[in-house]
Amino acid sequence: MNIITISKQTMLLLLREPKSFLFMLAFPLVMMLILGSALGSAFNEKVDIGTLRVGYHVEGSPQVKAAFTQFMKATVQDVRYQEVTTTAKGKNDVKLGNRDGYVEVNDQGVHYYKSEQTTIQSSVIEGMLAAFADRYHLAKEIGLSGVKDEVANVVSEESLTAKKAPRSMDYYGVVVTTMITLYSAIGASFLLRGERTRNTAIRLGVAPISKGEIFLGKIIGSVLMNSGIIAVLMIVGSLLFHVNWGEHLGYVILVLLSQIVFAVSVGVGVSYVVATGEGARSLLLILIQVASFFGGAYFKIDHPEGFMNILVHLSPLQWANSAILSVIYNDQLSAILPVISLNIGLAALFLTFSAVTFRKREGF
Repeated sequence: MNIITISKQTMLLLLREPKSFLFMLAFPLVMMLILGSALGSAFNEKVDIGTLRVGYHVEGSPQVKAAFTQFMKATVQDVRYQEVTTTAKGKNDVKLGNRDGYVEVNDQGVHYYKSEQTTIQSSVIEGMLAAFADRYHLAKEIGLSGVKDEVANVVSEESLTAKKAPRSMDYYGVVVTTMITLYSAIGASFLLRGERTRNTAIRLGVAPISKGEIFLGKIIGSVLMNSGIIAVLMIVGSLLFHVNWGEHLGYVILVLLSQIVFAVSVGVGVSYVVATGEGARSLLLILIQVASFFGGAYFKIDHPEGFMNILVHLSPLQWANSAILSVIYNDQLSAILPVISLNIGLAALFLTFSAVTFRKREGF
């Protein structure tokens, strides 16, 4: 009962700060509008398609193997070929976005598995394979006559990703929302410190409430309050900008909720590491901006390499964005479990540290 009371008090205190509440709603909506409109061209077709990434597996007669080897050597377009040992791995690479396509060549013909995430690249590869079947008389190699008439039946294709792709407003609707969940950390850094600044710490300390109840009530109240803000943001974004949250909204909400729990735990933990409230706020702002930059909140980062790839995958925003977009556009429900587990696991570490520190202190 005491935990519920503390949770309600925490939510009421947060509601009494209209500036913070307005910031959590107005700021992301303005960002969605500006970024979604100004950077929409980044989601349109581009002239420079870059390096094509193709997985392949060849088996069958020596003539077919020799023909495909010659084809790869003669390719003019910048293509990075990599041999794949199994069909399952080739398909999975395409599903995960690691390759633009996967091709199997045998005595029966060419079977091409394409990605709808990189439609331009996939179409270019498809055209090259059709030319390969014609130029190297693959149809004739397997006993078909009339190469030009039969080539359409020899080269078959299968899409491994949904024929859906986010518009710029859909993309920024998702990534800006996940970014705002991280801002929950700033309010959380003042959950317990704020009792001192409001001169209510002594009164709360002598009340017949244990420190554990106070701590848990504060955390639950902050999580519920920020969850409500995110829910309102999702609804308003859907109504104003028609942001697509997909057909598996429950799974998306679970990822966002775990992200909020993670952010709140980080905020509380940092409040016990940094001596002053302003210092904690400044540190959290820096961490949030870095995570947002490398997590794709301001611009989409495609195929990072080297050290940049490491930084991108260290961003908690990247974890959430990747999982949510996979659920919405590829129906990959399994993508949420690692992200939720990671968020909750890290949150548990921060909350354990904070709870132990809070219990050892005489005051707040």
